[in-house]
Amino acid sequence: MDLKPIDNSFIKAEGGGVLALSNLNGNKLGYTIDDGTYQEFEISQNTLSNIVGLFQRLINGFQWKGPAHIEPYI
Repeated sequence: MDLKPIDNSFIKAEGGGVLALSNLNGNKLGYTIDDGTYQEFEISQNTLSNIVGLFQRLINGFQWKGPAHIEPYI
């Protein structure tokens, strides 16, 4: 992986860059992605609400058979 330089309020890595994983910088979570760049995304009530909505739409997209059934995982 060709790591790219990072310069933000949390990490300063010039030259060869650095592999950064699971870095919480304020309300942003950052990772080095497959192209070697460092990317951050916001963790907030709004973004978590969007994720819940996407996941619910995914579940609703499946064809379910039979009655609702809940049982513990063993």
